[in-house]
Amino acid sequence: MLRQAGITRASHRAMCYVLIGRENDTFEVAETRLTAAAEAGFMPFAMLYRGDDGAVDGQWERFQREWANPIIVGSKLKQMRL
Repeated sequence: MLRQAGITRASHRAMCYVLIGRENDTFEVAETRLTAAAEAGFMPFAMLYRGDDGAVDGQWERFQREWANPIIVGSKLKQMRL
């Protein structure tokens, strides 16, 4: 259906948010989810989970920043050959 509407991997129009940083999440597992979204044909954008108190871990913030910038994400995906 997306392909019929002209949305292809090359068009860079299909984007999705991927939640990261929830309790018991790891950087490796989060990166697997992000790359799986890319393999499915979407440009992934990491959305950092914030608990009820709004606090975030600095390491997760840095990880999220890299996966929320389309230029950096595109470069990462190119290196991974996706």
